[in-house]
Amino acid sequence: DELKASCVSRMRTVFAASPSLERMLSAPTCIDFAELLAPGRICLVDLGRPIGGLSMLREFYANLLARLAIDHLLARPSPSREHHVRVVIDEAPVVGTVLADRTEDLLTTGRSRALSLVQITQGTTLMHAVDPTWVHATVGNTPTKLVGRLGAPDAEHIAREQAPGRGVEESLGAVRGRFTGATTNLVDREFFLLRPGGRVRFRAVDIDVAGWERAAEEYRDEIDAARRRLALPADLPPRRTLEQRHAELRPQAPRRRRGQQGANGNGAARQHELPMPAATPRTRWG
Repeated sequence: DELKASCVSRMRTVFAASPSLERMLSAPTCIDFAELLAPGRICLVDLGRPIGGLSMLREFYANLLARLAIDHLLARPSPSREHHVRVVIDEAPVVGTVLADRTEDLLTTGRSRALSLVQITQGTTLMHAVDPTWVHATVGNTPTKLVGRLGAPDAEHIAREQAPGRGVEESLGAVRGRFTGATTNLVDREFFLLRPGGRVRFRAVDIDVAGWERAAEEYRDEIDAARRRLALPADLPPRRTLEQRHAELRPQAPRRRRGQQGANGNGAARQHELPMPAATPRTRWG
């Protein structure tokens, strides 16, 4: 009770007062999933910046929240007349321990409970590492798929859904073999959009970064107001790419500088090498 009172006091100090916040803070469980997942709500959980690099702690909270939220949704009656809820999970392997045994429920019985699931991952290798049946449950029960370059086993598994179009005189094996070859040889930023009855091959377009910068200047006041409401620091450092980080850690050639006059008084200049900077200590979290 003392810990809850302390947390409530700090949240009221940091966040702007609102009826929704007061309802959440006064709830017996402190986190009310019925309130978070109410009609017309977008509940966003951002765990992309673990404090101090504690990725294990991030995974713990991600799996805990995902488990509680999904169990709350699956407790709906079937058939359900409640509002539709779409669960979208980026970097799905982070919560793989939850999704591996809940994906099939969400994609099958979840339909009668007005639920849908979107899983996003950069590859299927990590999904196989969590549970080999997870990929099969996802592929077999997902009507719409955006597929990039895949390994041969997963491409062959998806190819089993492909069949010749109406009026096409081509064998089933040839269609599936051609699709497997095309999927395993997709270049970077090329994708297949797979839907029942057809597929489309497309390439992602470049992001208009300059347009984002112009929009940030145009909506600066609204962005600042949102940051204050969410208690975000105004001076968040920009995210660095992996290449920039590698350039910072790359050992540099030793620099030289002119020294003072020699001890023998002949005015000869001596060269002194600067010591190399100490290597950045590595931790188990990188």
